[in-house]
Amino acid sequence: MKRLAKIGNILMVVMLLAGGVTSFAAAKNSMNQAATRPHVMMGQIASIGDHSLTLKDKNGKLQTIQLTDHSMTNGLKSGDKVSVAVQDGHVSSIKKLAGTSSGY
Repeated sequence: MKRLAKIGNILMVVMLLAGGVTSFAAAKNSMNQAATRPHVMMGQIASIGDHSLTLKDKNGKLQTIQLTDHSMTNGLKSGDKVSVAVQDGHVSSIKKLAGTSSGY
């Protein structure tokens, strides 16, 4: 009888440990996904350089973004309102906003 109780206790410890490992793995995966989500900025193009894009936000603050692919700015010009997605420190997309109000 004592042997069954000991086996039961061991099984309970193993199940608790397995559940903790699974929870830790799920939490770590969730944190990794949050770290790679794109940050989206909206603004009006103030200037386009060879390797940069300067945006003016709705408060008038200027923000310069480095570009690795200048072709992303093809068809864009100063004054255009855009949405820029930055992921892992790099611009992943630039979308021209059509028919937006001054508040973006």
